[in-house]
Amino acid sequence: MSHSALIVPDMNQSRRFDVIVTIKREGCSLPDPAEFVRAARRAASNRAVCGELMFACTAEKVITSMVVAGTADESSALALALGVVSEALRDLGASPTR
Repeated sequence: MSHSALIVPDMNQSRRFDVIVTIKREGCSLPDPAEFVRAARRAASNRAVCGELMFACTAEKVITSMVVAGTADESSALALALGVVSEALRDLGASPTR
């Protein structure tokens, strides 16, 4: 009797999570979009962020989208993404607001 199984490449690899972080303006000014993008890319380079970060800026919000890999679950991926955004804001001298 023969036995066959489906083998998926890299099936032991950690899952990937798409995370979107939105910074709202609440009584303070938002960071310069170009400077924020540079700071966020620097912050992400030392973490498990895959591929390009994507950004959208409006008059009231900065929206950051990233793919996080190497984390066990969604909560860990979200914490890592928030860390990237928080570090970028800290580098720019801004403070994150909720």
